[in-house]
Amino acid sequence: MIGVKKGFVKEEQYLPETVVCTTITGERVRLNTAQVQLDTPYFTGVAKVCVLPEKTVADVIIGNVEGVLECNCLDAINVCEKDHYGCAMTRAMKRRNNQNKPFQNVMISLHASATDFKTAEREDASLKKCLDQVNRNDDGSIRFILFNDFLYREKHAHTCVTRQLVVPSQFRMDVLKLAHDIPLAGHQGMRRTKKRIQSQFYWPGMYREINKYVKSCHICQKCSKKGPATSRAPLQKMPVITTPFHRLAIDLVGPLAKSDGWRLSH
Repeated sequence: MIGVKKGFVKEEQYLPETVVCTTITGERVRLNTAQVQLDTPYFTGVAKVCVLPEKTVADVIIGNVEGVLECNCLDAINVCEKDHYGCAMTRAMKRRNNQNKPFQNVMISLHASATDFKTAEREDASLKKCLDQVNRNDDGSIRFILFNDFLYREKHAHTCVTRQLVVPSQFRMDVLKLAHDIPLAGHQGMRRTKKRIQSQFYWPGMYREINKYVKSCHICQKCSKKGPATSRAPLQKMPVITTPFHRLAIDLVGPLAKSDGWRLSH
């Protein structure tokens, strides 16, 4: 598909139909279409394009369409890694710089090959119904297909087609960990974890397993701000003290460990 910024499309070039496109952030938006004449170094001719908003960075975005020329050269841009200023380094700035730890690479290994995955799909009893529905010529919006010997689930919604890889039982826990546990996943809630997994994968009873996995996550239980309402202590009536210092309230805590970078005694 080709995208052209709205300012370059004339009113008489608009077409009646619309298309659903997925942005770089994963958001799906419905855009108008038009038929315009393009003259670029990589594509020339009349093409059906989607009309992009004015806030789009590029004027024209060319996808993998027929007739497009391949570009093997990119202009090199010299970027200064660090600007040098004559500012003094304060102790607070130095302490913040020392506390910043570099992000470590996330090592992901499924300990299985593509052949093992294909074999597991064929032998998994929970996927038998999915395999039986492969290439059935029904008019439903959902169908199962084999693509490169992998089992996929295709979901048709308007003009958008979502293709999901069907995951056998032995690999489902790996998918759940990738979508929820690793640092790049961020331990999101049930709704976002479902949205992330269903954009690429599918298996029977997927939503139920995702809900159970997120609810039982130990880190989420410790760090979540939400708690059951029954754990809150009810308010109690306090006696009115008429004489000063007749009653004293003292909180005893400790011993407290010293904070990093601070020399404070407790």
